Order: sequence, then C-alpha cells, then structure tokens
Amino acid sequence: DRDVTGVQTCALPISAGLYEELAIQAPEAFRPELAMLAMTLAIALNKQHNYAAARQEFQRAVQIYEELSAERPDLFLPVLAASLHNWANTLSELGERERDLLEPSLQASHRAIDINKELVETHGDQFQSDLAMSFNTLANTLSILGRPDAALDAARQSVAIYESLAERRTDLMTRPEFAHSLLNLSNRLADVGQYEAALRAAQKSVCLFRKLVARNGGLFSFELAQALRNLACRRIALRQVKPAQRVCDALS
Repeated sequence: DRDVTGVQTCALPISAGLYEELAIQAPEAFRPELAMLAMTLAIALNKQHNYAAARQEFQRAVQIYEELSAERPDLFLPVLAASLHNWANTLSELGERERDLLEPSLQASHRAIDINKELVETHGDQFQSDLAMSFNTLANTLSILGRPDAALDAARQSVAIYESLAERRTDLMTRPEFAHSLLNLSNRLADVGQYEAALRAAQKSVCLFRKLVARNGGLFSFELAQALRNLACRRIALRQVKPAQRVCDALS
C-alpha cells in the first residue's frame, strides 16, 4: 500500500464527494470508482491514526462492493475480497500499537477467506494465492492477539496452499508471498516450541529469498536479511551455536 501524503489525503474527500454526485447520476459508471476512492481514503486515514473516520470510509467502500458483487459477482467479488484483505493487513500492521484494531482485522480476514474460498470453488487455482495471503494475514493478527495455536493453524494453511500450487506452478517458487508465508510459519512454530519444524521452515524461506534476490538484482535484500536473522534465532533455540554464527557472519 502506497503512503498517502497529507495534501493528497485532504484532496481525497473532495474527490469522494464529486464521485458521490456522479455515482447518483450514473451509478453504473461511477460506483466502482467511488468504492475504490473510499478504500484509498480509509487506508490513508488509518495511517494518520484517524481510525473512526477510516472505519466509516471502509464500511462505505465495502457496502458499495457488496452491492456491485451481488449484481456482477464475476467482476466484483475478487475486488471485494482484495479490499477486505488489504484492510485486514493494514489493521494487523497497526495492531501491535493499537490493539483495538485487531478484532476488525480478524473480521475482515475471515470475510476475505470466505470469499476467496468461494472464488476457488468456481475458478480453481486462479484465486488460491489470494486465499493463502488472507490466511497469512490472519495468522499475523492471531499471533498479536496471543492466540499461538490458532495463528499456527492459519500459517500452516497458507503454506499448504502455496506448496500445493507450486507443484503445478513453478513460478511460485520465485514469488515473495510464498517466502513470506514460510517465514511467518517459522515464527508461529517457534511460538509453540516446535523448534525443529521452525528451523525447516526458516531454511526454506531463506532459500526462496536468495532466489528472489538473485533474480531481482538485490530487490529483496532486506527481506533476505530478515529471513537470515530468523534462521539464526532458530539455530540458537536449538543450541546450534556454530551454524548460527555462520548465519550471522553472512549478515555482516
């Protein structure tokens, strides 16, 4: 999600008001734009800590997308699911500081998962990655809420979807979402004391991030460093001091 500056944020309500008028005059043409603008404004307001106004804009966007999805599910259900996922992810990221945002994040994640499951049933593999990402966000939120077992279950479901997809789509092995999902799974396994399994997931995530760095000219170097730090922690938890030291040397 791109940062929205204060100037841009001030302009968004004006644009939203204009689109509201246009949507009344020509609903078919302008309702999707109004929903997209409301969602953009909601995310911008969240980042400015204006949570009440953000929630109001989000609810407006979702209501419009729900109406559009009832009319054209083939076109707007995926957009509704993506909007719910982005909202859940934004709230989850802010939730470590603003815990009141975590329950709304859970609700949005569950709704996104339900819709993506429906889309998978009707469209097959096309929406499996979206479903996996929604499970990954759910795992993060559950972890922050102090529900490690539920978080681990969600993280496992995310990785299982990616692994199943990777058997049919080799391109997934060079996509960051799979690597992030493995990194999350490693952390969730460590949270419940399953250190050997956490180490295996950490090793897989490092392997995928190395491929991403090699393939994208260092674009994912920061993510690789995170994965290596996680790997070092997993080694230390198993008292594998020398291997952990070698990982730390690779980071320096």
